[in-house]
Amino acid sequence: MLEEPKAVFLDRDGTISVEIGYIDNPADLKLFPFSVEALSELQKMGFKLVVVTNQSGVARGKFTESQVHEVNKMLRRLLGEKDVTLDEIYVCPHIPGGAVTEYGIECLCRKPGIEMLTRAQNKFKINMSNSYMVGDKISDVDCGKNAGTKSILVRTGYGEEQEKLLQDRSPDEQPDFVADSLKEAVEWIKNDLVS
Repeated sequence: MLEEPKAVFLDRDGTISVEIGYIDNPADLKLFPFSVEALSELQKMGFKLVVVTNQSGVARGKFTESQVHEVNKMLRRLLGEKDVTLDEIYVCPHIPGGAVTEYGIECLCRKPGIEMLTRAQNKFKINMSNSYMVGDKISDVDCGKNAGTKSILVRTGYGEEQEKLLQDRSPDEQPDFVADSLKEAVEWIKNDLVS
């Protein structure tokens, strides 16, 4: 019996790359020093690597959708140089009331909405209950929960300040784990697989 595909869904800014605010120039993309090794480990463990990123800067008029794609190309290139391949990158460019009318809408893809994850699930036939969502915001945690994955909050990026908000949430709204970084998140996933 072939094992169903499983995935780690990853936020981009603040999780894989350093959070610098709205990023419109590929040259500004900087990976955390542990990102390549962490993603490489996940790849060896047989996970699909799927980046799911809210980029409301498009709707806010800070940059264009094509600029987002250029930054994502740089992400692929930096990882590819170290033999790490992302299976897919999904982008939500929307935010309700955004300055750019066509993107300033209510959508299903903006995390904690699950459309980006669902698209990956349909494309790769992913078993969501064997999958994980990793990000630095509560919207990432909620996105994973809404999609039926386990969820991990990392303390990089906005994670530390977001972690403080967890105390006001019920037990079933908590992440499955809070990690110092993507590196620690991967260690937890490793242990979770054998537990």
